Amino acid sequence: KGEYQKGLPAMLRSLQIIEEGLGPEHSAAGDRTTNISLIYNRLGQYEKGLEYAEASLANTERIYGHSHQMFLTSLNNYGLLLTRLKRYKKAKKAYLHIIDELDKKGDAGIRYGIYLDNLARIYKETGQLDSAKLHSLKSVQNALDHVGKEHYYYVIRSNNLATIYSAMGQTERELEIYLSLIEPTRKVFGEHHPQYGIRYSNLASSYQDLGQYDKAAPAFEISTYNLIDQFYYYYPILSETDKVSYINKQRDLIDKHFSFIPDDHSGSSSTFLQDLNLAIKGLALGSHLSIKSTDEKKLLKWQSLRSQIGDLYSSEQSELIRDTLSLLIQQAEELEVELLG
Repeated sequence: KGEYQKGLPAMLRSLQIIEEGLGPEHSAAGDRTTNISLIYNRLGQYEKGLEYAEASLANTERIYGHSHQMFLTSLNNYGLLLTRLKRYKKAKKAYLHIIDELDKKGDAGIRYGIYLDNLARIYKETGQLDSAKLHSLKSVQNALDHVGKEHYYYVIRSNNLATIYSAMGQTERELEIYLSLIEPTRKVFGEHHPQYGIRYSNLASSYQDLGQYDKAAPAFEISTYNLIDQFYYYYPILSETDKVSYINKQRDLIDKHFSFIPDDHSGSSSTFLQDLNLAIKGLALGSHLSIKSTDEKKLLKWQSLRSQIGDLYSSEQSELIRDTLSLLIQQAEELEVELLG
């Protein structure tokens, strides 16, 4: 996100130069407005992105007409921003136009599947689940026809289809898809990629919904350590502002992990949840503290307490251990308040 923020002024200046030299209606100006709208999209500034997407749309329609692929690409970008802003009626109209134009041309290429998938998401968000399922199935088949199972398009579209089955209450069908996606996801992204962790998180949630907690726990464990890996990989290279934004973006996934409550405090399920808690709090402390010499001692004490807590969580529970745990947790939380306050 920081890199997009840095590049934005140069892109805006480039657009200004083109408009002054070639005029605002030149195709180069349309290209720049498209790129700027994409940057604002990445930055989460969707209203601003929409402003430039509309300018790009007008430019490409005037130059190429409403059937040309350049216009359809601009319309797709416009639709994505509308979807982000939850203006589903306009977004749906945009995608229906794109698909209609491609149907007229008999163009069922890989981009056709992208537009079907985008439309399926809108139908899902507006509760039109049968239409969502129909378009999602077509999108998945499109990916199979063009690139096969071991490709980004197939994995992502199939995952989206599974979320539709989830919304329809068809958890067993959802689970079947998530299971089938583990190996393709590993081959396409690798075991350390966020998508690999997300796939296991989704799988774990499906098991949990079916009451199969013994299968949910190992899946949550894989997903949890993948998430922790992402924290330690991305967090150190982010600006302070981006660190907050990054954690906020991961909030739904973090909450999903903590929603898995094991029956007792023993076993690996407690351990990996404790490790996730430690990782998040450790990152927060590292991000917000300007550590003084006195704070270093407190931080070392906090780390020691958390290590003891983790060991006790993994041990066999007795009344004495539970009482000890409560005391250590209270001490650790008091230290956190001091360190962060």
